[in-house]
Amino acid sequence: SAFTRDAEELAGQYAEAGHLDKARAILESALAVNPNSASLQKKLESVKEGQMAANDVEFDLNPARGWERSGVVVTENRPLRIRAEGTYKFDTGPLSLTAAGFPQNDPSLDFVPGILGGTLMGMIMGESKVGRPFPIGESLDFTPKESGMLMLRINSPASNKNTGKLRVTISGQVQTQQSQQSQQPAEESQ
Repeated sequence: SAFTRDAEELAGQYAEAGHLDKARAILESALAVNPNSASLQKKLESVKEGQMAANDVEFDLNPARGWERSGVVVTENRPLRIRAEGTYKFDTGPLSLTAAGFPQNDPSLDFVPGILGGTLMGMIMGESKVGRPFPIGESLDFTPKESGMLMLRINSPASNKNTGKLRVTISGQVQTQQSQQSQQPAEESQ
């Protein structure tokens, strides 16, 4: 239909100009009217992938540390992609056990419940609240339910002496902490 063609053309112009949010909104609206349009669906998937591939931020995660700031601020209802590469050694350190088992302070209590031990996990730290940890693993595409700083760590006891390095790439609709600070009015930064 003419409506579908016009919507595709306008969305294409927005996408070419770098306004992927506007292109996506137009395509989603057009799909609500014409949900069976294969060309609209294909173009929308292309715009979504463009959004997810934008703004690559790389972060080297030390698997021996606890929660680390990624330097990335995520925004509620804005999709992002997290990818991790590299290897590390999961090492409980000089802990030696006797037949009595673990010492009174059970290291397993330091694991986040519901997330496999050794898994890369994230958490969003908002201005007034800390979110719940969520598993990332090697790859995760998701849309956060809150805004804030993306924190990362390996799900392991604090006493672990893990070695190695993971390179984490965060992309999509994200901002670096520095770019967010530079967008604040001058009187707030004084």
